[in-house]
Amino acid sequence: MRAIAVDVDGTLTDRSRRISTTAIEAVREAEATGVPVIIASGNVLPVAWALHRFIGTSGPVVAENGCLVSHRGVNHDIADSEPARRAFEVLSGRWGLKRLFTDQWRRNEVVFETVPFLDEIVA
Repeated sequence: MRAIAVDVDGTLTDRSRRISTTAIEAVREAEATGVPVIIASGNVLPVAWALHRFIGTSGPVVAENGCLVSHRGVNHDIADSEPARRAFEVLSGRWGLKRLFTDQWRRNEVVFETVPFLDEIVA
């Protein structure tokens, strides 16, 4: 096996977003056998990178739903943020959407708080 990629939400964490120590132990066992583990998350790079650092994985870190890859101190932007930012400006002007707190650290995506009228927005 050349590498293992693990998602964070629902894989390394439970439904309440608490880290599973059993999952962390399995990741560390894989690393101990020489198999690099890649942390993959929809979350921002600082969160994904911190997990990579604290767990002790050696593979790249994939953040923002694949829009950003970080490896050996070099960040690679996979997507252009401008279309998402323009779309958010239009949507927020029309529906008053608010960005998530962690969105201030996003480089390539825009994420907003869940709203009760989301069905109307996507229709």
